[in-house]
Amino acid sequence: MRGLVRKLVAEIAPPESPAVRPGHILRDELGFDSVREVELTFALEELFGFEPFVVEDSPPLETVEDLENFTLDVIAQGRATVPSVASTSARPN
Repeated sequence: MRGLVRKLVAEIAPPESPAVRPGHILRDELGFDSVREVELTFALEELFGFEPFVVEDSPPLETVEDLENFTLDVIAQGRATVPSVASTSARPN
C-alpha cells in the first residue's frame, strides 16, 4: 500500500521533483503547492474510496510517510478500501 501512495505522489509531483522517498516533505522537497495538494487529495479519495471529509479532518500531512501512515490508518478504521486492481498508473481513470 505504501508503494501505491508513493507512486501516486510521484505522478502528481512536478516533473523536476526528485524520486519520491518516505521522508520527503511534500511542499519543500517535492514542490507541491496548494493546487497539487488538492489534486492529490482528490486522487487519494477516488483511489482508496475515502469516506467524505476524511482527508480534510486529518492532522497535518507534511511528508510522504505521513500520507502513507494516514492512508493505512484510515483503511484499518474501515473508512477507506484497498484498491482491488493495481494498474500501471496509481491515478484512477
